[in-house]
Amino acid sequence: MIKPIKILKINLPKLQSPQALPDYTLKPDSLPADVFQTKVIDIYSKGEYPGNILSNFTRCLFHLDGVKICSIEGFLQSLKTNRPEIQLKTCTCANAKAKRMGTWLNNFHDRKTVYWQGQAIDRFSEDYQTLLRRVYDARLESDGFFRQALKDSMGYKLIHSIGKQDPATTILTESEFISNLERLRTKIK
Repeated sequence: MIKPIKILKINLPKLQSPQALPDYTLKPDSLPADVFQTKVIDIYSKGEYPGNILSNFTRCLFHLDGVKICSIEGFLQSLKTNRPEIQLKTCTCANAKAKRMGTWLNNFHDRKTVYWQGQAIDRFSEDYQTLLRRVYDARLESDGFFRQALKDSMGYKLIHSIGKQDPATTILTESEFISNLERLRTKIK
């Protein structure tokens, strides 16, 4: 035998008139400019294009001050040593190999001083920021794939979610990385 279905009676409140409701309209001038920028590229060497090409791990060939560099990561890790022969070798490394060299060099690095071509540079100085700008400019000038990836990233917010924020714990903070990429994007517009 089939049992009858019991129907529940629900009393809904009366709807208010639209004039009585609070104004939830978003006013663009009251919000941060980037709140409407929803497209994001998380830069990661094993990620999708163009983020993978923008990664510091990406193999590329360019020169800075006459030194052959095979990746930004290799260059960055080379800054941890004042020994020219190790610095030159590290500059020719790319991807995880460059990172491993840097991990090994951490054993000898005080994290306050970096070295480029025999010159000691304060990690927290404007001179260091200038060196970073120069290396990214050199890659832009020599690497067409990098330049195209920057163009293809226009209109997207760039992030590096695995990056570190504290300059005392990393050779390149997320902010330093992203600000250089954004600077280069404005250069190629």
